[in-house]
Amino acid sequence: METTILLVDDRIENLFTLESILEKENRTFIHAGSGAEALLKLREVKPAMILLDFQMPGMSGLEVAEHLRSDDVTRSIPILFITALNKTESKKLQVFEEGTVEIISKPLDIAEVRNKVAIFERIFYLQTKLAEHGLPVTSE
Repeated sequence: METTILLVDDRIENLFTLESILEKENRTFIHAGSGAEALLKLREVKPAMILLDFQMPGMSGLEVAEHLRSDDVTRSIPILFITALNKTESKKLQVFEEGTVEIISKPLDIAEVRNKVAIFERIFYLQTKLAEHGLPVTSE
């Protein structure tokens, strides 16, 4: 099964780094260089998950996540925040404790990133199989 992952970061080198870390057969990556671009791309495709940089100029990752959680179509898409925030600053993310699936700290631990993405990829696969068999799938 094909898994689509939306990577959102204002630094192109970070997008390519994430893609190279996560590259695997049956994975497709969509890049967005800003929060606004990510929201536009989400009109075209519903990815299995979003890896979202927290600190971006213009629309921050937090603002993107708030928008996603307020929309019925995108509310259930798992968000993995990528952040270099310290613990004090990361309190801003507590608002998304239930809706934000994971917080990945910089500098990136490659094994951690791969493992977390693999877990949510498996959840996506299982939810898709349940839906194919007419069974209820909840994201709550």
